[in-house]
Amino acid sequence: MGAAQVREAVLGDVDRAPTPEELERMKALVAQAMHQGAFGLSTALIYPPGHFAKTDELIELAKVAAQYGGIYGSHMRSEGQTERQAIAEALRIGREAGLPVEIFHLKVSGKTRWGSMPKIVRMIQAARDSGQDVSANMYPYVAGGTALASSLPPWVADGGLDKLLERLKDLAIRKKIKLEMALDHPNWENLYFDSGGGTGVMVSGVVNPDLKKYDGKTVAQIAAEQKKSSLDALFDFILADKGQTGALYFIANEDDLQYGLKQPWVSLCLDAGELSLDGPLFEPHSHPRAFGSMPRFLGHYVRDLNLLPLEQAIRKMTSLPAQREHLRDRGLLKEGYFADITIFDPAQIRDTATYAKPAQLSQGVKYVFVNGQLEFEGGQLTGAKTGRPLRKGEP
Repeated sequence: MGAAQVREAVLGDVDRAPTPEELERMKALVAQAMHQGAFGLSTALIYPPGHFAKTDELIELAKVAAQYGGIYGSHMRSEGQTERQAIAEALRIGREAGLPVEIFHLKVSGKTRWGSMPKIVRMIQAARDSGQDVSANMYPYVAGGTALASSLPPWVADGGLDKLLERLKDLAIRKKIKLEMALDHPNWENLYFDSGGGTGVMVSGVVNPDLKKYDGKTVAQIAAEQKKSSLDALFDFILADKGQTGALYFIANEDDLQYGLKQPWVSLCLDAGELSLDGPLFEPHSHPRAFGSMPRFLGHYVRDLNLLPLEQAIRKMTSLPAQREHLRDRGLLKEGYFADITIFDPAQIRDTATYAKPAQLSQGVKYVFVNGQLEFEGGQLTGAKTGRPLRKGEP
């Protein structure tokens, strides 16, 4: 259950604390979601309205999830300048609410901080050694992906998307935003700064048909073509696409990525929704992690770089996450378990999705069984549709 969605349902998109009565309504929504099969409480604390939530508010919501055996999963408040404080906040929420902690897509953001993943790992390991139940997941890419509008300071989104777009039309407010985006900040995640400016931000996913030609181009390239500054080009693009544009942010470092992936308590994630390869829902530009995360890890990092043994790699994408979410009868090849099976050639497995062309199937996957039925064979779907929703407490 998303804490931001709970907050938005009760408070809307405003930057303020809930009243006691509002907090009770929020807690009731969390309880309802847990009754309906949610696995726990999740947060995305760099994005409004999640960013507006204070720690005490999150602890109270997490306590409700804990009553139902839930987990606390978090895209932390910072992966950059104040990452250590963000980890401390996540750990505090887990301790005071009494539930396990899962740190989503662990990384170190921003060139000035590259090389510090060992320190971050030591902090999490120390919590584990002290007895706290905490783990993390990662995707095998140095670029993150989210909305282009997420590069703006959080206060610009106070009141919702319409307010955000209004503010971008105001030249005085634009000037203030530019000054803030030129600096690193302890109280919000400056993705534009962490990416090194417009050269490190790539437009990836556009709604406005007139802007589709810019898919796959960096903000710096768009700015040069339009003869604007990078930030003016970014602001104008957000306005022209009504805040719906996706973007890739090149914020991480390969050495940090590999160090994190090796940790035995780190599982593999996509951090992406299901995507179509054809039809009206086909979007040719997204993040390559949607199509390539698992094959990239198995092919590039495990086979080619020998980052860790194949058996450990497979555990990171099967039994480890299944056990973390307490999924019944899943994640292992075991009698009586659901037959969710991918058969691949370890010598051929490789990703083909790239940042420029992300919507491409990987190679080396021979068969995929879902709940015991063959759904993918020889590069094609079989037409079988045997997937089912997963709910806490259900097999």
